[in-house]
Amino acid sequence: MWMTDKETIQAEVAQRITKLLHEFGDATHQILFLRTFFETMKREWPQIDHHRLDKFYMLVRRMTEQAWTLLDQCGWNPSTVTELMAVFSDNAFGADGPAAAGYRGLRLHMADVFLTSLAVVCPSPPASCFPQVLEPCFKMLSTCRDQSVFSRVKQAVFDALASSEETPSKRN
Repeated sequence: MWMTDKETIQAEVAQRITKLLHEFGDATHQILFLRTFFETMKREWPQIDHHRLDKFYMLVRRMTEQAWTLLDQCGWNPSTVTELMAVFSDNAFGADGPAAAGYRGLRLHMADVFLTSLAVVCPSPPASCFPQVLEPCFKMLSTCRDQSVFSRVKQAVFDALASSEETPSKRN
């Protein structure tokens, strides 16, 4: 991914990397792959120069879409939902603290793609799972000291839901 320069090649490489998720035989190993992916992104984010950010934004967006695809394919199994939300909460959004400033861009991007990627993959997630799906965002708002991240999560997730015509709770 690092060395790809043309957008079409970047998109192809991102697609190949993210589709690897489905090569693992069970949800436990798939969740481990996702956890490792987001831990790596969080750790390496500060080293990504501004010329390469767009390709890594695309990679994160596509991996997030594949994570939602995993939930959809496993029928929104409650234990898999819990495990994936822990990955998002602990790794993708990351914990607050001194190191969080280094991966602020990742946290902001995750706020932007969290619901939009879900809508691409599964426009109608089960209403019973939706509070659990929002758990990483609730946790972020309750613990975040970074005002820019706090504002983005509020705007991209909660304000977007409040202004949405069709939310899972309105369907039932």
